Amino acid sequence: MAPSPTGRFHLGGARTALFDYLLARKTGGQ
Repeated sequence: MAPSPTGRFHLGGARTALFDYLLARKTGGQ
């Protein structure tokens, strides 16, 4: 997903960050 100057990037970024956070917890990562 490429960065976008529109508001979609913020939503997508937050969603990705949340997904990474949950995945890290599930795998016992940082």
